[in-house]
Amino acid sequence: MRADLFSATVIDHHLLELVGTLLPPRVLTDLDPGAFSLHTALAADLCRRIQRLEVRKEICAMTAMHPDPGVRAALLDVIAEWLPDGDAREAIVWLTHDPDDLVAFKAISLCGTYKIREAVGHLMAIVGRPSERMRPGVGIPVGVGHAVALRALTEIFGTNDPDMLRKIEDDYLATSASASPLDPTRPNSLGMVRVPEGSFVMGADGIEAGMTWFRQDHYRPAREVYLEAFYIDVYPVTNAQYDQFVEAIVQRGHLWCHPDEPPQKNHVRNTFRDPRFGSNHPVVGIDWYDAWAYAR
Repeated sequence: MRADLFSATVIDHHLLELVGTLLPPRVLTDLDPGAFSLHTALAADLCRRIQRLEVRKEICAMTAMHPDPGVRAALLDVIAEWLPDGDAREAIVWLTHDPDDLVAFKAISLCGTYKIREAVGHLMAIVGRPSERMRPGVGIPVGVGHAVALRALTEIFGTNDPDMLRKIEDDYLATSASASPLDPTRPNSLGMVRVPEGSFVMGADGIEAGMTWFRQDHYRPAREVYLEAFYIDVYPVTNAQYDQFVEAIVQRGHLWCHPDEPPQKNHVRNTFRDPRFGSNHPVVGIDWYDAWAYAR
């Protein structure tokens, strides 16, 4: 019995090594589309042969953190076959925030197909309450991601009826407050307030004092604009909070970063070593890419 267990563990680790040889980022960038598809298909087939949970955990981590979106998408199909394994569920939920739309849409769809309730809070952050979106007269979803997330939520909750959805949402929100604390490196709404959806007047009809430096087509004429509900921090982000985020990038990689940012960008704020900028001061010394990644 022990010999068989040892053999299975050794085989699985060899399979893991073979997967690693097929998917190094530097090699994949030089492959044409046909060769890339072959590499990812072979790697996915090898992953499906892995039986030991501790080795599958390594594949789930690779799925969530591999820098190539094509690899992440291919391995998503593999780890979905391991559900309801907890590591597979965690990786799939994680990838609902992937910067690549195709990967994120696939992960969101899997959450609906397999009714992964851990994803509910993440999906509601995208579309709000599905009960409100499913009522007549609200309008069509805004964008593909919005529609995919809305469908996944109705699949998880098991109904399209707005009234039934409302009851399920209320139960979920009531129980989620007592759930285990969120991972501090994951998106969450702690310390934030929800601004409800609605219309507002954007722009101005005349040139107002102090605004002549704006491009006129950005704010003229005044018009009514409908804005979806969103969350905003109660207080400005502090240097300490931002530094914690940078540490998460060091440990986990550039999971939240914009796809167009410079490779291996250093996200450390340029005021980090300046004693004038205290830990509880509003964060300064960052650029657009830093702010975009933090907001993710």
